[in-house]
Order: sequence, then C-alpha cells, then structure tokens
Amino acid sequence: MRIHISELDQPKTIDVAGDEDWLKPLYEAFPLGAAAQSRLVGRLKLTLEEEAGSVLVRGSLTYAPVLNCGRCEKGIPFPLDLEVDVRYMPEPTANEVEKDISLTEADLDTYFLENDAVDALGLIIDTVHLEIPSRLVLTKDDDSCAICGIDLSEDRLYGTPADRAESSPFAVLKDLKLP
Repeated sequence: MRIHISELDQPKTIDVAGDEDWLKPLYEAFPLGAAAQSRLVGRLKLTLEEEAGSVLVRGSLTYAPVLNCGRCEKGIPFPLDLEVDVRYMPEPTANEVEKDISLTEADLDTYFLENDAVDALGLIIDTVHLEIPSRLVLTKDDDSCAICGIDLSEDRLYGTPADRAESSPFAVLKDLKLP
C-alpha cells in the first residue's frame, strides 16, 4: 500500500484490520501454520511535515506469526507488540549526497520517499522482521525444548563437529586434487 504525500494535506490514519489484500506478502513470509496465524492489526498515523517535506509515521501494530523452532521445526507462536515511529524523507539529489556521512540514532529510523510516496507495506514488513529472532527455541525450566521435549544440552541435537563437516556443501572439496 502506497500513500502519496499529496493525500496528506491532513494527517491520515490507516487502520489495519489484518484481512487487507495488500498484507499478503507479509503473511507469505511466515508459511508455517499460515491458517492458524493471527492477523496483523493496528493503526498508523501519517503526518506531513511541510517545512522539511518529510512524512512522520507513528502507531502501533500487533501480530503473532508462527515461527519454526530452531531445534525441532515445530511451530511456535511469537506474539509481537510493535511501536512504529519513523520518518520518510525526500530522496537526496546527487548534489546533496556527501561521500562520508555520520549517522545519528534518529537517522536509523529514517526511510526515503519513493516517488513522493510512503510504502506502508514495506514499513510493516521491516518492522515485523526486525523484531523476530534469528533463532527461536522455546524452553522449559529443565532446559528441554517446550515443543518436542528434547534435552537441549545433548550433543546429538547438532551432531559432532565431524557430522557437521560432512554435511557441509564444501565437504566434497577436501578430496579435490589440484595440479
């Protein structure tokens, strides 16, 4: 969903109910348990800052994608309560681009307008994906997987270093004889 800055003569609120067609790319990124996944809901408010030509986007989103367990691949619901507070700036021209730029903390939450429009879907996808851990394991107090019950301290979960080396796609290179 793209909102052009010409639509922002007044602050605009986007209520996200979760069943909008434009959210399909977000849901497709979490195929595990897609039927059981919650829908993203929330509200975003877009305000045009005329003096800077930028758009301030603030709001909150709630979503609980089902993620793979890092050990057993079973689904784990991962509830997210997300706060959105970003600024969309006009793209700099070639003359405005400096070679060396020192970024401030505020610059890390800045996006660029694309053809004078805010990409709401891209913002939502970025916001969700930045909150998801790279490896998720749901554990119980006894250090076992809460889904499959495997003791996480056992070596068999990952195999021995030799097992991992043999399963590497580069393992075939060890027998390569070069002139």
